[in-house]
Amino acid sequence: MKKCLNCGALLNDDEIFCLECGFNEFESLKNDEKNDLAAESDTTSNSNSEEENVIAIKELKLILLDDNENPLTTWTLKKLPSYTIGRISSKGSVDIDLTEYKNSQYVSRRHGKFFRKNNKWYYVDLNSTHGSELFTKNKREKLVPMEEYELNNKDFLVLSGKVKFEILL
Repeated sequence: MKKCLNCGALLNDDEIFCLECGFNEFESLKNDEKNDLAAESDTTSNSNSEEENVIAIKELKLILLDDNENPLTTWTLKKLPSYTIGRISSKGSVDIDLTEYKNSQYVSRRHGKFFRKNNKWYYVDLNSTHGSELFTKNKREKLVPMEEYELNNKDFLVLSGKVKFEILL
């Protein structure tokens, strides 16, 4: 038995990627950890479902807001371990394409990346030209490129000072 390093799901040794999140890096469980899991399942004999050992993957809803802070569109991030945001160009593609939206010309082609680690969501600015800002309950922060920032429910992320998103977890 092994454990997904991205979402913590428990998997059989012969599985090559996580069925919950698609990640392909695992931690092998030691025999004593396997025994502990077996003991836990014995004490909860009311249900023998493997699903109980799987940690639910936290999804992130990314809501693009207009100038009046009304929702324009929503992306639900859940399946992949990471998502890039920016604009599609001849130099490559992104998972969240902002090309057709207002002020997208200020957003870098590969502006930033959302990723899941230990079932928490993070954002990193990928050295974008005009930067990213994170508005939390307590502060407004200009993000340092290539540093990870944990995202929380009801945070706001602003790309290039022009494109605003609400984060829902």
